[in-house]
Amino acid sequence: MKDSTYKILFFVLLVVFLLENLFIAWGFSLIAEEERDLNTCYYDVCSEFPEALLEGKVCSCYDYDNLGYAFVAQTEVLE
Repeated sequence: MKDSTYKILFFVLLVVFLLENLFIAWGFSLIAEEERDLNTCYYDVCSEFPEALLEGKVCSCYDYDNLGYAFVAQTEVLE
């Protein structure tokens, strides 16, 4: 009886360990994707504007008017 308990415990811990590592890898891939989108927005789409903002997949470029207020100069949806 003692041997089967350890086997069950081993398999449960193995499954938990594998799921934990999958969630960590998934999180790192989401962070890398967001960083790629952010760099695309800042450096490729809005390179000639002083400010940029990425909300989801929508990249907005901002410029300043004569009074110093920011306004949306360009908007692009990233793929």
